[in-house]
Amino acid sequence: MCDVFIKADRAGVLTHNQKHIADRAHIIMKGLARLRIAGLIDEATGYQEVRDKQALQALLDAYLRKELAAWAKRFPDEFYEHIFRLRGWQWKGRNKNPPQVVAAYTKDIVYARLAPQILEQLEKKESD
Repeated sequence: MCDVFIKADRAGVLTHNQKHIADRAHIIMKGLARLRIAGLIDEATGYQEVRDKQALQALLDAYLRKELAAWAKRFPDEFYEHIFRLRGWQWKGRNKNPPQVVAAYTKDIVYARLAPQILEQLEKKESD
C-alpha cells in the first residue's frame, strides 16, 4: 500500500487530501528500510538468536515515533490562517510553507507569552 501511494505521489496524481498519506507512507518505508538493515546485521552476526523477540518491533516503533514527530501538527490551521489574515497575506493552506517570519510570530505569541520556560528549553535544544 505504501508503495502505491509513493508511486502516485511521484507521478503527481494525488489530490491535496491524499498527499498526507503519501508523506506518511514515505516515513513508514524509511523506518522499514532501517529495520531491514538492523535485521540483516543481526543475521550476519548471529545476534538474531539471542535478541529479544520484540526488539525489532521496538526499534521500528522508535523510528516511526521519531519520524512522525516531525510531522505532528503543533497548532491548528486556524492559528496560521489568522496570522495570514492579520498580515493581509493570502492563505494557501498548510501544503505551502509559510514565510520564515511566521516562526518568529509563533515563538512570540505562543511560547514567549504563554510559556516562557518552554521557549527557553526549545532554544537550548536548537543550539545543541
